Amino acid sequence: AQVVSINSPQPFPTNRQPVPYSPAHQMSLLPLSGASGLVIDLDSSDDGGGKLAAKRPRHQDSQILARSPVAPSSSSGSQPGALQVPLYLNRLLEHSDPTARHDEELSLQDVFERHPSKDGKGPREALVANFMIDLSWLLDECPSLRTTPRLVVLQGDGAQGCEVAVAERVGSGLETLVHSPPLPIQWGTHHSKLALLLYDDCIRVCVRTFNDIYADAHCKSQALYVQDFPLRAASSPTDSFGTDFRVYLQKYLRRCGGPFDVSQLDRYDFGSAGAALVGSVPGYHTGPEIRQWGHMRLRELLALHARLPPDWPAAAADGGGSTDGDTVACQFSSLGSLTPKWLDEFRATLSTTTSSSVASGGAAAARPALRLVVPTVEQIRDSDEGWLSGVSVPIRRGDVEDWLG
Repeated sequence: AQVVSINSPQPFPTNRQPVPYSPAHQMSLLPLSGASGLVIDLDSSDDGGGKLAAKRPRHQDSQILARSPVAPSSSSGSQPGALQVPLYLNRLLEHSDPTARHDEELSLQDVFERHPSKDGKGPREALVANFMIDLSWLLDECPSLRTTPRLVVLQGDGAQGCEVAVAERVGSGLETLVHSPPLPIQWGTHHSKLALLLYDDCIRVCVRTFNDIYADAHCKSQALYVQDFPLRAASSPTDSFGTDFRVYLQKYLRRCGGPFDVSQLDRYDFGSAGAALVGSVPGYHTGPEIRQWGHMRLRELLALHARLPPDWPAAAADGGGSTDGDTVACQFSSLGSLTPKWLDEFRATLSTTTSSSVASGGAAAARPALRLVVPTVEQIRDSDEGWLSGVSVPIRRGDVEDWLG
């Protein structure tokens, strides 16, 4: 997951209570000037293919410990143990110690089954966007989606995992729409992992790093950004950071196309947003559009919000990896054919702060060393899934030979 600076305006409540587990199946902090926020990429790349994993044995006695639905609150209160960011790891249910605390972990049930609405009812509409979706498994995992009146699915690998569940919902008289976003050029795919749950009095936004399949949710360490937003009141103050969150999300979804009505987002108040969104869309971008997508969008956000503390140690001037300088570490599973020129541009983006000159097109006075981190052969072999997990690390030898020495 491409996650950059974290500093949320409000803590999440931490009162936790047992919730039965559905037996079916289932980061360095940077102070931000102006608004607080987390930069998170809508196009998180983690899987390159592979078949949908078969369902595993049912877990009859499993339980998860979950917090109550999240409501906006003030960050001034010092709640013991309260998380200050809306960023979590996924809970690997089969490998968790049931007696341990899991304050920094969420399961799919926490996202889709613990409803933030005042009446506790499920969403009136849900948008689920992903690359790989085993929809039947997802509906078993999160049964409220089975009865949500309107379900919109944005899918990237041909909707091959959706047909049966779509037929079941349609047969029950529930509106179920599947759409594949357009791919105007020969490269690329729809890879965004986004969920929107629309309630009568609030909306839940979730961006995660995993496909909606068993193996991704239960066999791999993943991350989730989750935040709830209330209806907009007539007296709600205008907040530029929250407005950017809403407008940018609408812009991205319009580019995806499909049957989701983005004007619905105008009903909600995103003023408490603890994140800024970075989307990627296929195509050739010119003019102002260049800074709307991908790492150039990230560069703009860092130039606005990534303020280093006054006592932050200076980065090595030559960027050569001096132990006295900063290092930017990029963790990922998919790697394409990256040219030295593009990598230098990307490094310049990740070096951008409110005091750097990179955002305006100039060269940075000092850039941290760039480290690209991927799993080793031994780590893949010894992982929970063994060699099979290698399908989630689509890296060609030709793309890394120049770095192997």
